[in-house]
Amino acid sequence: MKRSTLLVIGLTILAVFIYGTFVASTALGVATVTIRGNLNKVTPGVSLVPITNQQVKVVCGGITKTATTNASGLYVTTFTEAGCVPSSPVSTKSAYNGSIITRQVWVSSENRATIDLLF
Repeated sequence: MKRSTLLVIGLTILAVFIYGTFVASTALGVATVTIRGNLNKVTPGVSLVPITNQQVKVVCGGITKTATTNASGLYVTTFTEAGCVPSSPVSTKSAYNGSIITRQVWVSSENRATIDLLF
């Protein structure tokens, strides 16, 4: 065989191996999915006030995690489990002053989702 043919065969095998590794790692949930959002209280005349130190229940692909908002009202949680992949439904739930809000979106193809909650 010519060297060029061997080179093409070798590169093809390498490309298939790399692609197969990517597909396997995504299917096995190795990719990290980040879910983030803000909790704010709507106050007339003041607009949005961050709700701090508030727990948010986040469910992705049947996996439940709890995040807590920071001083800016931001919560962030990550999933590395196989059930939480692009196109998975993601829901958040939080309670504040007797009100409960639940929202749902889907994980993007970039392994992210953003869900803001306004009370």
